[in-house]
Amino acid sequence: MSSVTTYVASSTLGSEAGLGLFAARPYSKGDCIIEYQGEVLSEQEYNRRYGDKLGKYVLQASKKTYIDARDPDKSNQARFINDCRRCDKKQGACPGNNVRAHVRRGTKRAFIYATRDIAPGEELFWNYGTEYWRGKEK
Repeated sequence: MSSVTTYVASSTLGSEAGLGLFAARPYSKGDCIIEYQGEVLSEQEYNRRYGDKLGKYVLQASKKTYIDARDPDKSNQARFINDCRRCDKKQGACPGNNVRAHVRRGTKRAFIYATRDIAPGEELFWNYGTEYWRGKEK
């Protein structure tokens, strides 16, 4: 059995989305797919780096802790999970978000879990939240 669980390829959302992360094997609802890895930042470090802007590859792990995956040497493939927004659904390009992030209590580690069954070759999508998209919608 292969140990490959995900792979990166061109997103099904089109060229504007860039790359996406895809399931290399089937997943059942509730399965842990991948850890979201990156540089762990305190609130102060995050604010120094990004100010009032949201970082492109940043997951907020808690009120005062962030995981910044912008550096490929400090992160993994999880940074390529895209968000399936309403406008994507209207255009028929996106079946809906199918994963969620969960931060393990008492740690600074986040894991990505399937919110429904996922077939091999299916792109992974999660909800970035309204703050990320504020001012970015066309």
